[in-house]
Amino acid sequence: MGWKELSLTEAPLSLAAERAFGGQGVIILSTIALFATSNTALMMLISGSRIIYGISKDQSFPKKLSAVNKSRKTPWIAIIIIMASTMVAIICFSRDISTIASIAVFGIFLVYAIVNLSLIWSRFKITDYKRPFVSPVRIGRFPVLAGIGLITSIGMLFQFNINIILGGFLAFLSVMVLSIILIKGNR
Repeated sequence: MGWKELSLTEAPLSLAAERAFGGQGVIILSTIALFATSNTALMMLISGSRIIYGISKDQSFPKKLSAVNKSRKTPWIAIIIIMASTMVAIICFSRDISTIASIAVFGIFLVYAIVNLSLIWSRFKITDYKRPFVSPVRIGRFPVLAGIGLITSIGMLFQFNINIILGGFLAFLSVMVLSIILIKGNR
């Protein structure tokens, strides 16, 4: 099939799979996409709870968020926060799995932006700390690679449509609100 025919469809990969393998190609491709999307969502759930745990353990977030279950050795409060915020996203956007996947990818870029911003901030605000690793490319104290990472991550955040951006920020805000609620409830 030619490029002109592919350019006329909204799902060129699906069309190519259908032409190459018939109806079975679409089913196989859909199955692969479903597993890839669920794998991405699972990765975000696990890494999100571990990020909250790690940040709170370093005392950038409240210490209570780093509470670990005694029998399972898992950060249970962080897991509850991520689970609840994920449920909010699913309830708000449950009609379309591609929207949920896009919100998960938006969340990854948001985390990258926050991590790079945190690195830059710590270089200027925490000057008396002996660091085991220093960015190899810097101008004075400014880590150039983190600056490029921050700009790139922010640029990628604006590649999404407004519904994904709002959904991503809704999920982010729900994590913050749930964190505050759980912290105040455990006092």
